Amino acid sequence: MLSQQQLYQLLPQLPEALMAMTESAEHQLEPELIHMVRLRVSAINGCRFCIAMHTREAQQSNITEATIAALLNSPAASTFTAAQWAALQWAEALTSLSGHEPLKADIQRLQAHYRAEQIVALCAVIIQINGWNRVAIGFDF
Repeated sequence: MLSQQQLYQLLPQLPEALMAMTESAEHQLEPELIHMVRLRVSAINGCRFCIAMHTREAQQSNITEATIAALLNSPAASTFTAAQWAALQWAEALTSLSGHEPLKADIQRLQAHYRAEQIVALCAVIIQINGWNRVAIGFDF
């Protein structure tokens, strides 16, 4: 098994490419939402390394322990604002494509709360964290 350091030596552009995906997202979305999406997607994917890292980031961003617990388990809509819930449902739909095809209702829910550029930024965050999750799980970080 390759170590994290070996992987990055063999493919040095990987971290930079994944980080570049969300540069604009940081200007379009609230940091709290980005942390919540990263933690929820990591929980869906079962990436222990990423869960630990994003839990620490969420705590440092003053996201409550109850919210973190909900993101790690089975979140309920009542825990989140309508906009946060729409983003989390979209993250789940895009992360679990084989088990949940994104529905028109998911898109309409997003459009009710976010501008088009924010939806694109949200997609970038979801793609990025799914990429990191797969690298971390695939190489046992």
